[in-house]
Amino acid sequence: MSQEEVIQISNKRKVTVGYWRNQLFVNLREYYKTQTGEMKPSTKGVGLNLMQWNKLYQCHDLISSAFGNNSENQSNSIANINKRKEFQAGSQDILQNSKKKRFNEK
Repeated sequence: MSQEEVIQISNKRKVTVGYWRNQLFVNLREYYKTQTGEMKPSTKGVGLNLMQWNKLYQCHDLISSAFGNNSENQSNSIANINKRKEFQAGSQDILQNSKKKRFNEK
């Protein structure tokens, strides 16, 4: 990547925002120290293009609420996330059953 903005989030982890092959990416990466003491990016990490970043960003309230200030908030947030997962799974089951019914009717 060139023309990067770097955000150090821990001793070994960085977030970079920059262009690679003329596309903008948000890159979350773990770094390692070489024998010469230089920090280099490892293969552990992920690069998000603009569309993927936007999808993640749309969930920031849900993710932030899971990291509430006290354990009660965290428990409630986790329960809400689990309810949402159950709803999504139930919706998928309904959709799949609907497709099966249409297929069997033919």
